[in-house]
Amino acid sequence: MSGTRWCLARLENQTPDCTHFTEQSPHLVLDSAGAAFGSSGCNRFRGTFRLSEKERISFGTFAVTRKMCADMSIENRFFKLLDSVKTYRFAGADSLRFLDASGNLLMQWKAVRE
Repeated sequence: MSGTRWCLARLENQTPDCTHFTEQSPHLVLDSAGAAFGSSGCNRFRGTFRLSEKERISFGTFAVTRKMCADMSIENRFFKLLDSVKTYRFAGADSLRFLDASGNLLMQWKAVRE
């Protein structure tokens, strides 16, 4: 997980495009020092994360740029859902899922292989 660039492939029922990845595509990088950074599809962000036992993950507060973009729907859901993420699961080597406390899928990420 550490150092991999994860492109947002599913946000609840929305499916952002990961087939033509750019730096503006919604994505996330989690590094070994506990930093989380990337793009929500509109704004860039940086913050922290923590892993604990039983595949639990939590995120700290994010510093976010404040551009106004034409379509803010993914952006608005992105940060709201990150607050609800409680656990993660791998689905193969290239897929990472974020789940809420009840085990519902909130976000699915696809590894970007450059």
